[in-house]
Amino acid sequence: MLDKSIGGQDAGGGRIIFDEDGKRWCVGPVTSSSPSAAWCSTPLSVSSDDVIYKYPPSGLYQSTQSTSPGLIPPLRVSCPGPATSEPPVQSKHKGQNGRQNKNLQFVLLKPSTCAVMLLNVALAFHYWNRRVDPSSVSKQYARIVGEHEWWRGLTGATAHFEPLHIGFNMMSMNTLGSEIEGSLLNSVEFLMWNGALVVYTTMIMMAMVYARIRYLQRKIDACGNAQPQLQATYEEKQELLRDTSSVGYSAVLFAWMVISTMERKQPTCPIPFLNDVCFSTYEVPGLPFLRFNLSPIVSLFVCQFIMPRVSFMGHLAGIVAGFLLHWGLLPPLELSSVNVLIGGVFLLGLWRRRRVVPVEPLLAASMDEEGGRDHNAYLQSLIEEIYTHQSASEATYNRRNAAVGSDDQFQQSKQRKKDRLLSEINQKQRTLLTIRNLMAAVLGGSFFINGGNSLVLSQCVILIYFIFAVRSTQIVWAYTHSRVEDDILAQEKVRAGIIWRGYLMSAVISIVIDSMSIASWVCLPLMFETFQVPSWSPPGLLPVCIFALVLRIGVNLTGLVVASKILHDTVEVGGGIFTAVFSPILTSSRLIGDGILTTTRTPQWTAFEGRGTRLGARSG
Repeated sequence: MLDKSIGGQDAGGGRIIFDEDGKRWCVGPVTSSSPSAAWCSTPLSVSSDDVIYKYPPSGLYQSTQSTSPGLIPPLRVSCPGPATSEPPVQSKHKGQNGRQNKNLQFVLLKPSTCAVMLLNVALAFHYWNRRVDPSSVSKQYARIVGEHEWWRGLTGATAHFEPLHIGFNMMSMNTLGSEIEGSLLNSVEFLMWNGALVVYTTMIMMAMVYARIRYLQRKIDACGNAQPQLQATYEEKQELLRDTSSVGYSAVLFAWMVISTMERKQPTCPIPFLNDVCFSTYEVPGLPFLRFNLSPIVSLFVCQFIMPRVSFMGHLAGIVAGFLLHWGLLPPLELSSVNVLIGGVFLLGLWRRRRVVPVEPLLAASMDEEGGRDHNAYLQSLIEEIYTHQSASEATYNRRNAAVGSDDQFQQSKQRKKDRLLSEINQKQRTLLTIRNLMAAVLGGSFFINGGNSLVLSQCVILIYFIFAVRSTQIVWAYTHSRVEDDILAQEKVRAGIIWRGYLMSAVISIVIDSMSIASWVCLPLMFETFQVPSWSPPGLLPVCIFALVLRIGVNLTGLVVASKILHDTVEVGGGIFTAVFSPILTSSRLIGDGILTTTRTPQWTAFEGRGTRLGARSG
């Protein structure tokens, strides 16, 4: 009997063996000497006993167990090469599959690694072709923390401006991705964690810079006026920390280096040409999940020694993020998915930023400080009227006409225009509130179907954005209707633009992730069937899941086009990286938004409005 192991042991602890007596391949226990209790292929027609079959045939293997063979399902076997029934080659099969394309195999087996490499290379070429200034996209404390340009965490991590920089980083990504993707993490998890580590490394780096600035500030306070030269030195270091820019994917690569190092069974030698200087991974006594290895830290100092210009804090932030991820101290993937993390971090940043969220009327706050209680009460009553979307009824219209006088046509025309404007605002708000209620219903349905995974959490983030954005837009419309000061109205428009841009960004990411997760929604009936859930029948659950996914994407798309319409109406589309990334979406969705929020289908206008005099002589 010729025993050939194909891919090692399977999940059942067996091997694929060749049965010389029956001239067939069988899957049986490792310790079994005969395939009596195994799955076997059909007998092979053999004309010579000297043929060595290197590969078993692919297909269904039937059970050979004598007791109740019909109750045991067949086993499907897929092998890398065919085992032909004819003996074309003696002793060896040369050219069994032809020459394989290793590059194509790498793309198919490591899609997330290839996607990350392609993104970085494409952006590097784009920045080089457009002659982009590195300071416009880099990570910089003064811009990210001081001016709230949080998008720099994404652009700075994926920006490279030197051939050696992009070359070394992508070679490292190729090595680390080949080692981690498919073995430690599947392709989807690896891609999601790459996006999450971009955010986490930026946050850790900003925290390190902030701690360093605070430390220098204490030194400055301790010096006082007694040592002006030393004080000036500390202040110069503070400004240098605030204005220092960093770019590159190295922080994420150092995080993956930590994961790869601590998962290896053999020691790691981080110093080039010194193969004897190696470090093993140690475990904390009593806490086996807390592993530690010095080789990433040694690599950091070696890299700093060879290339002094590299960002020490950026690489150190990657090492810290890698240890936290391996120790399980970072939030789980449900919270760290890009559709939850990016929108959630931006929302938390808006929460910390004054007068953005939660949304309160800016004019009311300013009047409270000045003691204008009467005007504040009037404004609040006007906002409450619009919140409750009570349009002007016929009785109210007639009562207002009687108040201004039936003979005053000019006042009646102004009142009709004001009522028509209020009616249009109320109709727009009803549309926004309807979309908000649909989002809430979709959130409830998603929670019922998916549980508490990232899809539900991302929909929750989107709903919070939409609620705050609608509230701010209502205040803008109320201020426009009451004709408040231009500076107050401009501030409210800026706040509404910030929230709507955050919603649009989160909605786009969520729609992309939802489209990628169609397979998981379709597989839900099979999961219910596997776990034998009695209250659901798989044929009826599949249409429900598909309808829920279509409804979820459709509602988010509707909110997206409404956001684009409002951003264009308030002239708060923004600029920079936001417009560069979302410009096609903003342009195409604006036309649809015009159809949703345009309340007047036919133009209503008055040729002559105001007081006039009759021309010509008076007849006698």
